[in-house]
Amino acid sequence: MPMVINVAGSMTRSGTTTQCLQLCRFLMETGYRAAYFECNRQNYLSAVQATYSDVSFPPSPDHLAFAGISMYAASRLGEFLAGDRYEYLICDCGNTALRSFDRDRFLSGDARIITGGVKPGEMEELTRVMADGRLGDSIFVLSFVPAGDEPMIRELLEERSKMTVFSPYLPEPIGNYGHAYREGGCYFALMDMVLAMAEQKHA
Repeated sequence: MPMVINVAGSMTRSGTTTQCLQLCRFLMETGYRAAYFECNRQNYLSAVQATYSDVSFPPSPDHLAFAGISMYAASRLGEFLAGDRYEYLICDCGNTALRSFDRDRFLSGDARIITGGVKPGEMEELTRVMADGRLGDSIFVLSFVPAGDEPMIRELLEERSKMTVFSPYLPEPIGNYGHAYREGGCYFALMDMVLAMAEQKHA
């Protein structure tokens, strides 16, 4: 049975889709079978189809492959939940601040990740999510934080810092950033947290 990892953003443009795709690529680079599922109303799959010429469509319009990653519409998720085609299903659940955000779907995953940032407007939204009961009991991935500021941010986050990782600079969501996938990097740390959360949920 595959592991479902749900990812949501603390606000718009907080790197949710980038982190979903990069987590897929990391898992694939380390030998696992993973796929991306668009479980929001962003229409990223349509944008990929409209933007790039080298998209393949195997074998239906709600499934495309681009840059080596299989991407599916949310309507396809159910058929993979009990199968063994993929070991990890990475679900892009969108923005927690929108009325369309499906909180129950997000919370139902084996592990939960929330993306965010620490600029003034971003920190306010991040704080909102962290204070929100079960949403706050998630793993947090923070982007665009200068390395020199990380200790200060960890101090501000207090206990939450134990479940926080800092993402390297990833300008292209679908890009292959080999340095980010090395052992000891942020994605190894992130997956350690994901596996620990999933184990605790099913204990």
